[in-house]
Amino acid sequence: MLKYVVVSSGSSGNCYVFYDGKDSIAIDYGITTKRFCQTLEQHHIPIESVRAVFLTHLHPDHASSSLKVLQKKVPIGIYLNSFAAKREHRAFVSLDLKTDDVRLFSVGEKLVEGGFEVVATDANHDSKGCVSYMVSSGGHRASLITDTGYFTDEMIGFAQESDLLFLESDYDDRMLDDGDYSYELKRRIRSDFGHLSNEQAKRFLLKLGRNPDRDVYLIHLSENNNTPERAEKCASEALPLNRSIHAICHGGGACGEI
Repeated sequence: MLKYVVVSSGSSGNCYVFYDGKDSIAIDYGITTKRFCQTLEQHHIPIESVRAVFLTHLHPDHASSSLKVLQKKVPIGIYLNSFAAKREHRAFVSLDLKTDDVRLFSVGEKLVEGGFEVVATDANHDSKGCVSYMVSSGGHRASLITDTGYFTDEMIGFAQESDLLFLESDYDDRMLDDGDYSYELKRRIRSDFGHLSNEQAKRFLLKLGRNPDRDVYLIHLSENNNTPERAEKCASEALPLNRSIHAICHGGGACGEI
């Protein structure tokens, strides 16, 4: 059994928790520790089970200053790509973490915490050293692909090996075109250092093949340039007719087991 809980997803904060009945880990921590603890309690995951937080990158909606508050509550490791720590040094230092508990890694390295094995692959975002992850525990695998301007063969490989996929579907092209964002911001979102669109998410899913057993969640939806209905409609064109797909609203709340 591998339990998962989406604490939050989107530009207001991101955090995903995985629990194997004994140990738990989080991917990203762009939230308050109060919210984190309340969500774990709601889903019957002991705070004492948390072994580590794995950061995709150092933007504040993924790496909040509340991390140091969590460090005071439970002894956790905080994993970060060594390239991110070096190239985004100011953002890294501003988190004011206990440096003894920060564990820098290289992309492709197998990272073990409790009953979990985690591997990272490069993502392409305007925060240096951004990564996506595959999480394994007890024969189950989940991949989280987010904050990247394009997808790679390695990301496809992660997803093909996984029972559960969290995939960015940030914006709808027409809503972005018609919205109030500046030209520069629209260009940044669409760039190779931005985010995956609904159409890109659909193309990602088409490359996986029509596996009826893989659960798919669409994440990091823009509050201004997307809707769950638009994201789901676009992605469903790549899935079998009997498969449901779930777009996660900004407050999070999705949960389940594989």
